[in-house]
Parts: sequence; C-alpha cells; structure tokens
Amino acid sequence: MSPRVEAALVILLLAGCGEEPVVVDARTVTRVELRGCADPIDAGAACVLQNAQFNAAGEQVIEQPLSWRSDNPAIATVQPGGRVTGVADGATTIHATVGTAATSAAVVVRSRVAVVRLAGCTTVLPPGGVGCTMTASAYSTRQRLLPDRVVTWQVIDPEVAVVDAAGHVSPVARGHARIRATIEGVSADTLVAVGTPVYRVAVEGCEGVLAPASSCQLQVRTTAADGQVVVGGAPEWESSDSATVGIDPTGMVVARRLGVAQATVRVDGVEAAVSLEVGGFSRVVLGSGQYGCGFKPDGRIFCWGRNSHGQLGDGTFGDRPSPVLAISGAQVQDLAIGSEHACGITPTLRLLCWGGNENGQLGDGSHAARSTAREVEGGLFFRAVATGWRHTCALATNGSTYCWGGNVSGESGQPFPSGDVPTPRPIP
Repeated sequence: MSPRVEAALVILLLAGCGEEPVVVDARTVTRVELRGCADPIDAGAACVLQNAQFNAAGEQVIEQPLSWRSDNPAIATVQPGGRVTGVADGATTIHATVGTAATSAAVVVRSRVAVVRLAGCTTVLPPGGVGCTMTASAYSTRQRLLPDRVVTWQVIDPEVAVVDAAGHVSPVARGHARIRATIEGVSADTLVAVGTPVYRVAVEGCEGVLAPASSCQLQVRTTAADGQVVVGGAPEWESSDSATVGIDPTGMVVARRLGVAQATVRVDGVEAAVSLEVGGFSRVVLGSGQYGCGFKPDGRIFCWGRNSHGQLGDGTFGDRPSPVLAISGAQVQDLAIGSEHACGITPTLRLLCWGGNENGQLGDGSHAARSTAREVEGGLFFRAVATGWRHTCALATNGSTYCWGGNVSGESGQPFPSGDVPTPRPIP
C-alpha cells in the first residue's frame, strides 16, 4: 500500500470516530539530505553540496530555497546553491535549513602541495663527521606554508652521504651528494658537499677551431661558492667522441678528425663541459698586417695572428696564435682585410667593420678602435668591399662606390691633401 493511500485511510478512520481529521501537506519539507564534498578540497577550490527534500510521507518534493551557513568561514564559505569554497586548511560544518527542516555536512579543506623548499646543510661536511639536518617545507599554489605534511627523504649518491627519515645527513666520502625530499608527490633536490669546498668548475684553453692532428691543453679552474679559487681533487676528463677529439688524464687534447665533440671534466662531483671543434676553412683571407681570417662553410669567420687594434674581432686586443671566432659568430659573405682593420658584408648586404680606426677607416664616424664589429654609417647596402692601409672602399647596391678613412694621398677618393673621411662618401 502506498504512503498516500495509508494517509487517506487514517483520515477516514479519524472522521468515523468523530474526531477532527489532521491533514498532511504533501508540499511541506520535513527532511533534507545533503550529498557531495565528501573528499577534501584545496584552499581556493570549490565543490557543490547537492540536496534532496522530503515531506512527512517520505516523498521527495520539489526543492525549495535553502538557507546556508558555515560554522567557520575562515575554513570554508558557502554560497546560495550549496557552492562551498575552501579558504584555509581545517574542517568545518555546513548547515542547510528550510522551514523547520535542517541538516548539515562536514567539509575538510586540505591544500595541495605545489612547491617543496629545502633548508639546512649549506656548509662543507667533513667525511665521517656528525653531519647536519635538513628541513623540507611544503607550500600551496598560493604560497602558503602547509605544516604537518609527511616528508620522505632520499639520497641519490649514497657513496658520498646518507640521510635518515628525519632528514639528518651523515657524510661518508668526498664529493657531492644529492639529497631529495618528497611531500605528497612533489620533490625538491639540493647538493650537499662533503670534504671539499669546490662549488663551480670552469674549463680554459683550446680556444677556436682546432686543426686536424693538432693538440692543445685544457686547464681547470675550481672555485668555492663565494668565488674564491680553491684546490679540489684530481680532474676526471672525458670526450663525448674520442674518435674526433681525444683527451688524456692531464687534459691534453688531440684533434683527430673533422667534427665536434664535447669535453667534460669532473672535480669532486662538480661537472663542467666545453665544445671542441676540429675543422678546416672553405676560404682564407690574409692581410698585410700579420693576421688572417678563414671562412667556415656556414659563413662564420675565425681569425688569428696580430690583434693590437682589435682586428681579430673577438672582443679583445691580445694576439691569438690559433683561430678564434670573430664578430660574435655573425655570418658574412665577403671579407676584406687591411693592415689593422677588417670589413665584412653580411647576407643582408650590411657592411660591418672592426679593428684600428686612427683615420676613421671603420666608417662609424669616430676614430676609436673597435674589437667588435660595428655597422658603417649611412644605412647603405653593399655588394663588395676592399680595404687598404687605413682606408676602405665599397661598392653599394645603388651602383655608386663609397670610400672613407685616411686621404693623405687621395686614397678615399676626395680632393687632397685633406683630412680624414670618417663616414662613407661617394667617389666624385
């Protein structure tokens, strides 16, 4: 028998006994049930509490507007419709009321770990010493500290140091140990130094392109965290391609065949690498000033020799006995070398010059030597360039020839005797 029929029979019986019948309003809500938000939510995230409403007969009725309230809005807030938003970690109770019917649901806010930060063990530990203790802190996506989270510790290099469940690091042998802390799937690493102050390794020597069958010496510079030079253990050298470049235990390099290889050195667990290129040139240009330059197939230029005026274009003023990369690796398709300066035309037909500039031969409007390339003034495009002792001439794409620099004998194409010509001028 349905609840509706039962209620009708009760009314008829009461009427037969002479009593006034009690009529049940099927629309009156006497019970509310809440569902949802059973799992913890992140601070700043939201979930929705769904509700179902019932009358005294146990029938679900059309939902009526509920009044919502949170016991602790500092933990979670609730909006009309049952939307709950987490504010801070903790637990609170959400209440829903309609008429005389009321119910509640527990909501837990637990922020998701977004970042783990490590602290401690910043000094060098002596092998076999008492060690140090590290701490790991978890932070939410809003950069709030999340206390009381479980930390799992791990060491990647157990031959150097070990770490226990409390984050205490015990040193074992010289080197660097990578310590890892994981909190709820998010990890952070740090290096702990044991028995050595070496923090950074730099490799010096073997600059420029190496000729096949040539050799050069690589050297190591080791520094502490404050930049001071320190002495570490014996360097360990390795070549990524020993058929191209061989390296012995002292850092001596032997170029064996054309190609590129990476030389890696390790000192007390700290690593550094340098790229070594073995190759020749597609074209070589020699000047009258005791220096020369060679073209790589990709358009890069390497220069060597005298560099008193920065004519090698590598940013220095020191002589180079072997090729060094010029003009920061910019490509050129034509190159001319004077006694103390050089000029090259880029693939976009711009003209770059560098080196000595006593008579304005660089065409940049000054008389200052340049160890790096500068574009000549005037915004012109050029097809060809030639350099003399202290002057330069170039053929522009407009068909005119321009010269600049010294003009004591009319070499810059202007009436002489006259002063220097520091920027390009067309030949009359």
